[in-house]
Amino acid sequence: LEFGQAVCGRTAESRRVNYWPDLQAAADASTAGLKAIGIGVYQCHPLEAGGHLLGTLGFGSRRKTAYEAEERTLLEAVSRHVAAVLA
Repeated sequence: LEFGQAVCGRTAESRRVNYWPDLQAAADASTAGLKAIGIGVYQCHPLEAGGHLLGTLGFGSRRKTAYEAEERTLLEAVSRHVAAVLA
């Protein structure tokens, strides 16, 4: 994906976590692909190491419409570890 395209591209562009609870109700066009496959909640993380963007990592669920605070913290930790392994 190009920078700014869809949720992952927006995450790469901003280098900030993007969290989309109740994704099916979102009016943002960047979520269309995720909505089409039935994702209810999505969280996308930039993968960075040494000031360099390595990519993004997204977590979605068809069974939920939101992640609990503990789940979001865990997903962030997983993303940091993946970035460290890729670096």
